[in-house]
Amino acid sequence: MTHKRIVFLVSFVLVAMQLVAAPESSTAEIQSAAPSDVRDIDMLSSTDGWMVGSQGKIWRYNGTDWVTQDSPTTENLNAVQALSANDAWAAGNNGVILRWNGSIWTQVPSSASVNLYHISFSNPSNGWIVGFDYLMFSEEVEAFLWDGVNLQKVDLSGIGDPAPIIYDVKALSPTEAWFLVDGSNIYDEVFLWNGQTFIEKPDLGIYASTLDFLNSNYGWVMDNRSAAFWDGVKWTTVDTPYSYSGPSVPHMINDIEIVSPTEVWAAGYNGSILKWDGTEWGVVNSPSPAHIGDLSVLTGGHPFFSGTQGWMSFDNGQWENHMAEEFYDDSIILSGVYSDPSGVTWAAGYDLSGSQIFRWNGSNWVKQFNPVPGHPIHNIDLLSENEAWLTEPRGLHQYTANGWIPHFLPDDKAKLHEVSMVDSTTGFAAGEAPVNSSMQPVIYHWDGTNWVLKTVDELPSYGDIFKKIVATSSDFAMVIPIRSYDGYWIWDGVNWTKNNSYTISDFDLTSDTDGWAWIDNSLYRWDGLSWQFFQSLNDLSASQDCSQSIFTGPIDMFSSQSGWTVLNCFADDTVFLYHWNGNTWNRVAKKSVAELKYISASKEGGVWLAIEHYGNPRTYSLDYVFVPTNTVYLPMLAR
Repeated sequence: MTHKRIVFLVSFVLVAMQLVAAPESSTAEIQSAAPSDVRDIDMLSSTDGWMVGSQGKIWRYNGTDWVTQDSPTTENLNAVQALSANDAWAAGNNGVILRWNGSIWTQVPSSASVNLYHISFSNPSNGWIVGFDYLMFSEEVEAFLWDGVNLQKVDLSGIGDPAPIIYDVKALSPTEAWFLVDGSNIYDEVFLWNGQTFIEKPDLGIYASTLDFLNSNYGWVMDNRSAAFWDGVKWTTVDTPYSYSGPSVPHMINDIEIVSPTEVWAAGYNGSILKWDGTEWGVVNSPSPAHIGDLSVLTGGHPFFSGTQGWMSFDNGQWENHMAEEFYDDSIILSGVYSDPSGVTWAAGYDLSGSQIFRWNGSNWVKQFNPVPGHPIHNIDLLSENEAWLTEPRGLHQYTANGWIPHFLPDDKAKLHEVSMVDSTTGFAAGEAPVNSSMQPVIYHWDGTNWVLKTVDELPSYGDIFKKIVATSSDFAMVIPIRSYDGYWIWDGVNWTKNNSYTISDFDLTSDTDGWAWIDNSLYRWDGLSWQFFQSLNDLSASQDCSQSIFTGPIDMFSSQSGWTVLNCFADDTVFLYHWNGNTWNRVAKKSVAELKYISASKEGGVWLAIEHYGNPRTYSLDYVFVPTNTVYLPMLAR
């Protein structure tokens, strides 16, 4: 299956919703400032509505203020929909489902175990609640159907096996519900539930993030540049003011709401608001640059929006802005830390609004302009302070003193995961491309002007992709696959040739003739011709401090005399950090911080570590970067 979003996909936890209302509980209190950690909004009228947010927070609007309500959970709530003043639903992380009975919110028993992001009810006796957990190289997706009495888990094999991520759902009746899912090809797909099974509809022809349907013959899906319209038979791609052939613009659409065929609203990143008048999409003046997560449009065209800095409403031709006094930011999950030899350090990651890029200024992380908001950042490689490259699903982007320059591939269906640059005129990028309904690994070369696809000897099996590529010169590079256990590939300046001698879990090279790798739980060193055994995992002192199996982690080398690697002890939730001093590998730190995912040696004697800290296998909580200060590693919470 093609993954166009790394749980990173997280931007889609902000979903399309509706509304609710009811009397305040006796313990409710007035919100003195506009709620700022809102994840969904649903309005019944201009004076009555609901919002939900992190840590189980629930608010109700009384026409003047948002009133805090008692909540039976502390889990993050991602979705809310109201059917009447006495009937509303909310859902959130770790399978929590709540229902409002007109007086109190109570938790609904269910077998849900994933994070729930979408609710869509057509009436009190018919509705869907869906969600997913993003696991390493896979997802766990669940959908539940309410029949008025029971909440039943639905078999999703009809939309794929394993089931792909469901980005949005719209229920129209017990025999008609529309699902937007991660497509098995390059684009996303729409399925119709007819009351018994899922029916695949014609290809959309675009990426999509949200959908809405008015009836069986009128529906829309949207992404950050284009829209597609459903007329009951086929999809037709429709341009928006953000449509163009250049790089991604920061206007990703998070939610779309249809009022009538001549009034459709859409909203998303950087305060983006669009409106369809029956003929074309136009830009609506926005009251704020803040990201808009969700909208709820009342009859008569009165939209309410929730976003990263509060909420806003539109009535009588004017916006009323209700922004929070302080910006609330969920913990950012780092997907990588990258440094050049001079010590310039960048970090890439994601939060609920999408991918993010940060740069370390010596004391703080500073958010940078992101050329691909809403798209996962797979890898960054730094050449200097003013030159960097990043990979994302549609190609690469080059950072220069003049800003970011997009480089899209000749085959727009290929996705690149790793980039390794030798200099401004020589580079290598590895990833995957769809071939015969499966994935085939690909490698592209940068010649200073273009990215050119190169033939590779004996590619890994279909369904595999290249995981890591390291280039040390125009005449030498090495690449390994992510799942196959059948060797590695070497570039000799002319051809990519397969070598079957070893299966490498991770490696790094300092030159054509020097480098280190983890092979079969042992450290091997590259001598320019082959990998030579150096030291087994059992010879390292970590084996004496871990109660169960140790798993090898990443390797990052600064030079032939300095480098770093880690071992992860999952049973004890510890990380062991090792430094190469030119002669031996010595343990310099032991941290009880869960799995270390990425490591980057920034300069002699220093190293940056991205730590993935979680409370259980499902729930990611905080991530840290460990900053070197002499011999002490200080945790810096990534904010």
